[in-house]
Amino acid sequence: MLINNSMQSRYNVSRSYTSFDSAAAQRGIQDEILEKLSQLTSRPQWILLTAECPRPSTSQVLHFHKLGNHMVQMKPSASLNQYQVVEKAIRSGNACAIIANGSFTTQQQATLNALALGHQCEVIFLSGEHYLH
Repeated sequence: MLINNSMQSRYNVSRSYTSFDSAAAQRGIQDEILEKLSQLTSRPQWILLTAECPRPSTSQVLHFHKLGNHMVQMKPSASLNQYQVVEKAIRSGNACAIIANGSFTTQQQATLNALALGHQCEVIFLSGEHYLH
């Protein structure tokens, strides 16, 4: 569970993290997106966030508590761009949903959505309007 910028593992080991963008992290992700994702928690797969995505706020994690055991934020890649990271995550078959934050062209979004459909995965593209203000 995410509380006060620390993550508590199921083995009772606390791990602190630093946010890549504190303003984005404070805004979190819109509740509507988290509600949609919470419906996917019955699947035995992960909900992946790219490294560029803001984490849900503490109040959101407490409200959508089912997501805490299914949501994982990926580390930034040293060799792949965000499009390639999302494509690789879809092809892995380990995710029921992937949340990507950044600028994707319409063609890139269409390609990733078509690929995701074939792998029974959903891709959610965030932009500035998907944050809480």
